[in-house]
Amino acid sequence: MLALSPNSKIAVVCRGGPENGPFSAQAFLTASKGLEKAKIPITAIYANSGAVPTALIGCYGEIEKLCSVWRDIRPRDIVGGAKESKAFMRHIRQGIYKSRAMLRLIGKESVFSGEFLDILIRKHCNFKKVFAPSAIKIVIPAVDEISGKLLLFTNKNPKHWDAMPFAARGSMALTPFLPPVVLGDCDKAGLLEDKEALLSDGAFKANLPLEQALYDSCKFDVIIIIDVHGLKLAPLDFNQRNHWATHLRRNMHILINDHDEKELQMFDRVNEEMRVLGLLQDLKKKLPAEDKHHMEGIIERMKSGPLGLADKKVVERVFISDHRYSTLFNFASFTQKETMDLMMAGHYAALNMLKSLRIPVDGLEQLRPAA
Repeated sequence: MLALSPNSKIAVVCRGGPENGPFSAQAFLTASKGLEKAKIPITAIYANSGAVPTALIGCYGEIEKLCSVWRDIRPRDIVGGAKESKAFMRHIRQGIYKSRAMLRLIGKESVFSGEFLDILIRKHCNFKKVFAPSAIKIVIPAVDEISGKLLLFTNKNPKHWDAMPFAARGSMALTPFLPPVVLGDCDKAGLLEDKEALLSDGAFKANLPLEQALYDSCKFDVIIIIDVHGLKLAPLDFNQRNHWATHLRRNMHILINDHDEKELQMFDRVNEEMRVLGLLQDLKKKLPAEDKHHMEGIIERMKSGPLGLADKKVVERVFISDHRYSTLFNFASFTQKETMDLMMAGHYAALNMLKSLRIPVDGLEQLRPAA
């Protein structure tokens, strides 16, 4: 049984995807309140794409505000007014054979403008608080289309202050639905040698930023992974099987899910290597003196060789997920009920996680989202 204490270093890793926006917000609220009551602080938050607001606002302790935003948010707040979103959905419903609709969609850099999302982020996020010394460390990944590199933005680097609003929107820039974001002065921020970057969704390289948390200098004891899917494929809606947008998102979901599964396998493999290393170190103590140097050579090879285990440690992981609510959330056309269902699922999944760690959940039921 995993035991936590006030000295435990805990990282929260929020997987990307629009559906993990409302799910991670409520899950983080419930989990963080439970940990707070047990006097166990959260050390860092890693979040990508749709879960980025959870990191941005959760890092300075106003996650309730974000949950309120999710309860009230509508598609027009993300992609624009009713005219834009309804026109797009009408084109989708008409099918891929409507050439005029397709020409309108492929003739632009993206289906939707990112300006409404940018307004939404800047309206509800206080970046001064994000970079305050008291804020929890956050790390947000985004992909630079020019160099192909994964860029990591953190509030613990003052040089990233000006870049963070662009990083937040860039990390959500899912092609072809939202446009990439131009970021300047990358060289001054220490992100790239080049001056400019073109930021796209971090999902293309780190939808589950688990590796980034594992190799963080903070040396976490426990990583809490928040993902409504539980790293499983969402059910396929056969009623929409002939829609090109559904096919596109489904295949991207398959590709990204495969990558994230490998990320988790890497995490578990490093943990197993560390456990084996520990067994070898124990065995060395029992060997006769003339044989110890052979074991020391093996141990040193594991530490300094390609495995690079010298600066690693065993890191436990727990999930906050509920695959029963797994869905490819349509940020251009969703209902309040869909949002509330995801938030409710996040709340109860977080309660289950806390119970699994034997952390009292008394009083946390009042955090249950209400429409």
